[in-house]
Amino acid sequence: MDKSEFLNLLSKRANISYDEARLFYDKFIARFAKAIKSGQNIRISGFGEFKRKIRKGKRVFDPKTGLERVIPSKVVVSFLPAKIFADKINIRYRNLKSVVVKVQPPVVEEKETDEFKLTFF
Repeated sequence: MDKSEFLNLLSKRANISYDEARLFYDKFIARFAKAIKSGQNIRISGFGEFKRKIRKGKRVFDPKTGLERVIPSKVVVSFLPAKIFADKINIRYRNLKSVVVKVQPPVVEEKETDEFKLTFF
């Protein structure tokens, strides 16, 4: 689902115009970004939690030029789904039963021994 499909669905379900849905979406995303940028985590009950993480900068070697480059640190957003949401997504797999497969042990041939009790392979 892309943005326009989401906005069409939102406008139909909420009985509002497409422009009002777009305005709501833009304001929601702006507030969301402002909260994450300020360091707050966002938890939506029954959906999940968005957390701000800082990815450290690192030095890498560019094989094409032979020079060392520095990749700066940056802020990334991680999402941890709520248990209720994860269960709704995985409902098809929840009732699967585990299957036990019995494996036959390999047949081991008896080794021949000579009169001196030596084993031959």
